[in-house]
Amino acid sequence: RLDWTLPAEVLARKIRAFNPVPGAWTLLPPPLSGEGGGEILKIWQAGVVPGKGSPGEVLEAAGRLVVACGKDALALAELQKAGGRRQDAALAGRRQRGRPPPGTSPTATRAAYALRQPPAAGPQ
Repeated sequence: RLDWTLPAEVLARKIRAFNPVPGAWTLLPPPLSGEGGGEILKIWQAGVVPGKGSPGEVLEAAGRLVVACGKDALALAELQKAGGRRQDAALAGRRQRGRPPPGTSPTATRAAYALRQPPAAGPQ
C-alpha cells in the first residue's frame, strides 16, 4: 500500500519496483469511488510532477489524475480497479458528473465509466 506522506520520487520508484508483483496500490477516496470510498486501486505507472496539498489529496482530475504526496505530487498514468482491466488514468480524469466531455469517443466513455463502476458479477 502506498504511503502518500512519502516524497513523490520515492513513491514513483516503488511503483516501478513493485510492477508487476506485488503491485502498488491505494484506496480510492470518496470523490473517485462513490459514497463509501475504500475501493482498492492498483497503480501501474506514475510520474513525479510539481504540486502541493495534503498527502493523498487529489489535486487534479480534469485531463489527468494528480495526487499530492509528502513532497511534490504523482501524476497517475495507468490504473486498475479491483477486478477490472488496466486503464489509462487520463480517462478517469475526463469523466465529469457522470457525463463524458464533448467529443469523447464511445470507447473512452465506456473505459472511464468502467473505472468508476464495480466489476459486474459473472462466471469467473
